[in-house]
Amino acid sequence: MGVLAAAGSVAASGPHYGIVIRGSVAGTGVYDGRSATGLQIGGVEYDGTLLKGVNVAVGLNVVGSVSASSYNANATGVTIGSGSTVPLLQIDGVVSAAQAYSTYSAFPGVTVTGLNLEPGASATTLNNTGVISAAANAANGQSASAYGVRDQSGTISTVLNEGAISAVVTPQTLTDTISGKVAALDLS
Repeated sequence: MGVLAAAGSVAASGPHYGIVIRGSVAGTGVYDGRSATGLQIGGVEYDGTLLKGVNVAVGLNVVGSVSASSYNANATGVTIGSGSTVPLLQIDGVVSAAQAYSTYSAFPGVTVTGLNLEPGASATTLNNTGVISAAANAANGQSASAYGVRDQSGTISTVLNEGAISAVVTPQTLTDTISGKVAALDLS
């Protein structure tokens, strides 16, 4: 797996989070078929390379915004990768992911996720007073899935939501038939 990295605490009021986002962080896949991620903490790179696991002291605090947008490709706002530990996910701002349909390239199907925990990642608490969202769209016969929060690790045991968590897949026309899954909060 490689060497484990650590992110120390950042001075702030309240808990001293290992990572604090007060401004904006944006990942944009500007070309058709290019995936986008706003913030990736450890895990597996797009080419299959295993990145280092990261232990984040106390947790992640998003006060500003983290976003990802793509055309005909996956988009993820925040990913906590395999081997990484972020005990507390405190979302006071905005975490979002959006995918737009483009008619200029073949469309293989997409997954759009606001906040994602990969298998092997660890986070025990999610506190949301902000907005976590995922929005995808597709045309007839295509696949598109959207998850506001997707815990593939099975480690989130406490959720406090005083904000908004949403996921939506929109067809290009009202008669389009689209396959895929939509879940605002998937803790399966």
